[in-house]
Amino acid sequence: MAERLLVVKDAFAARSGVEILPAVASDAVPKSPFDVRVRAPDGSERAAKCFAVVSHIRGPLPPLARLRLEGVAVEEVVPGAEIWVDSAVGGAPLTSRPP
Repeated sequence: MAERLLVVKDAFAARSGVEILPAVASDAVPKSPFDVRVRAPDGSERAAKCFAVVSHIRGPLPPLARLRLEGVAVEEVVPGAEIWVDSAVGGAPLTSRPP
């Protein structure tokens, strides 16, 4: 079963893919890399490979991970697009969900 990981607020081209915002709690993402579906606001979907980069430490709160997509162009990842992941990727359900 697929679960929505996040709704894209912004995306920008990076050296090795497309970085997307917002960042998510690192415990909400499977072990990298993992396969995702990018669902555009018009309902079209594209497959992509996703890498989580933990880069923001927040004291007692879980670290934040920024997500980088490969296999899609930045123009295909518009604000309002949804990132979907199989809830059993990595052998376990996602442990937390974005708001």
